[in-house]
Amino acid sequence: MRPNTVRRRIIRLTPFATAQKLSKSDMICTLRFRLPDDQGDFDAARLGREALATLWEIDQRCRGLLKHGSPTAEQRELAEEIRRLIPAELLER
Repeated sequence: MRPNTVRRRIIRLTPFATAQKLSKSDMICTLRFRLPDDQGDFDAARLGREALATLWEIDQRCRGLLKHGSPTAEQRELAEEIRRLIPAELLER
């Protein structure tokens, strides 16, 4: 190797251990972003699970208020509207 050659490593994150043998039904996905140009898309992909967990928590708090609390009419209407805004398909995963 020449002295001024830069070595680059590509790191792929997978949920599988490297020693684990993959079956034909297992799928591995590698997402690539050109940083810093795609920083916004990278952050959205990286924080997606966290955002889903936050939406689920908001939904559960509204559900708890409606089911076990004694909300005013205005609070009930607001909690129901918030729950309508969160697509049920997101929370089922």
